[in-house]
Amino acid sequence: MRISLWQQFSSNHSAGYWVVGTFKTVDDAQHAYREMRGILEKLEQAMRENPSTYAETEQVIAKQYQIEWTSSIDWWPDYDWLRRKKPEQENTEGQHRIAAALSNVGNLVMASPPWDTWMSWQPFKALIEHFGAELSGYDFYETEIFLKSHTIKPEFRFTAPDKTTADELETSINTYLAGPHVSEANPPPWQDDEANFRAILGKSRYLDAEAVAAIRQAWLDRYNIGINTPSLQRAREIKLAKRLTVDSSPTSPPRLERDGLNFQFIDLWFSNTELALAALIAYLEVKGCTNIHLGYHYVPIEEKKGGKD
Repeated sequence: MRISLWQQFSSNHSAGYWVVGTFKTVDDAQHAYREMRGILEKLEQAMRENPSTYAETEQVIAKQYQIEWTSSIDWWPDYDWLRRKKPEQENTEGQHRIAAALSNVGNLVMASPPWDTWMSWQPFKALIEHFGAELSGYDFYETEIFLKSHTIKPEFRFTAPDKTTADELETSINTYLAGPHVSEANPPPWQDDEANFRAILGKSRYLDAEAVAAIRQAWLDRYNIGINTPSLQRAREIKLAKRLTVDSSPTSPPRLERDGLNFQFIDLWFSNTELALAALIAYLEVKGCTNIHLGYHYVPIEEKKGGKD
């Protein structure tokens, strides 16, 4: 099992989950993301305004979507404490946690805890499956035995617009993948994410502007935790260095395969999955690439050992 996968989770105490839905189309994924974000916004309002009826609100939603909801969402802010200590954050902290808890990149929707949690991957597993996605991911309570016989394999395909661009992409990406992945001397080709986002958002076929804004806000929130604490300076430096970089494994290093104008990444993992995936897609779209498709799939370990991947 790839240890690097679990580095994608937010910090927590006794539980953790990472749920990813691979949808057939970008439109399907964006629809599911908007619906699920709307659900979280309704729940955040219920928790903030009347926590005594919060559990009832969850069950109303479970009945509406006809899904299992066995684990109540427990990572909401302590609104009573905020009102007393930081009233200026009462109406924003919940939205920040939603941004960190749910994301959409291309044809993917991903969910993970933005804060300490005891909950399982429900209800996110049920919601993502309800909207028709192929599900993969990790749950502290339910997948331990399953993931002894399966691993999770990433998928990333795209098509270059012409041979000149294909040659350029192949050279620049392979140069980065061959060198140290976290190095100022060897930055990823998609490092100019802000410029690429400005160029492509609003007309992108794969990225929703609001979803990307939420991803960027979530990363800033994680990076700024403890910003005034000198003892965390090294941790902040490491986070910043790994903002868009590949997270490689010595036994399964990432590589790029090419067939004419068609490309496929093999074993492509990131230190900051959502942000780096969005940055890479924006970079490829600026270059004129199409047919961008992402996926995460369960693969039996014996099958994986028997193949070239």
